[in-house]
Parts: sequence; C-alpha cells; structure tokens
Amino acid sequence: MPFPPRLEVTAVLAGRGITDPDLGTYNQADRQIWQVRSPDRDPVTGQPRYPGLVNFRVEHYLSCTGRTDADDYDRKTTEILIVGRRHGCFDDALQAVTGAVDEAERQFAVAEVAELLAGNDTGPVPAPHPAIRTLMDRIDLLDTARQDPDRFTSACTNLRREGR
Repeated sequence: MPFPPRLEVTAVLAGRGITDPDLGTYNQADRQIWQVRSPDRDPVTGQPRYPGLVNFRVEHYLSCTGRTDADDYDRKTTEILIVGRRHGCFDDALQAVTGAVDEAERQFAVAEVAELLAGNDTGPVPAPHPAIRTLMDRIDLLDTARQDPDRFTSACTNLRREGR
C-alpha cells in the first residue's frame, strides 16, 4: 500500500480471507465501508441518521462486558450492512442490529441506575449478559445468513418486524 491502511478496511478484508490486498481490492472494500457508514437520511422520517454509529456501539458495549472479540463483531456488523446495501434491504439490516444494540444500551442504563440506588457508585456496572448475548446472536445469525441473499433478506425483514 502506498499509504497506511485503515484498520476497519484491513479487518473486513481479513474477514474475507484477504491479507495482502492490491490497491484496487483495498479501495473497493473501503468504498463499500464508506457507503454503509456514512451519514444519510432515514427514508421514512427524512431525519439525519448515522449508520456508522451502530458499529461503534456494538464494539463499545461488547468491550464493556470484557469481550475480546468485540472488534470482530464490529467487522461482522459492517459486512451485514454491506450485504444489506447490496440486496436492497439496508434499512432492515441496520434496524435489525440497531434494535439489539438499543436494548443492550437500555439494560446497561438500568443496571447503572440500580447500582446507584444500591449505593454502589464506584464499581463497574454489571454487564447485562442476556442483552449482550441477544446482540451477539443476532449479529451471528445475520452474518451467517449473508451468504444466501434470500435467507439474509428474510432474516433482516423478520428481525425488524419483530422489533427485537
């Protein structure tokens, strides 16, 4: 590479089994990542939204629970969004992951308030393991399904419809 590679691009490429990409392959992956992480507008409300934030939140909340593979779930989330864009179900894919991250975040907040009410204001917040497990399971399900366009599209639609 004629420049230092970005970590998220090398992670996506490594997940695809590419450890020494040529410039064209690197740039293609970088463009795919940019297309799914860039700010845009919600198609229903027209409000600004920041799809790349979901990656940060996935990695953050998994890291808060001590997961050493949090960066791999960030990569999987990126791949899910890329495939969602490719198959015309980006909004469903984004919402499927965002819904699970929202619940994990909500459970962290509940645990923090409970700790404060119990007088424990100096220790770490207990991790909401069931919500984290649900988040990881959802990402794993979508990551596995992305190999089959029909299965992936159906999974995204169903998860979004369920609102879980």
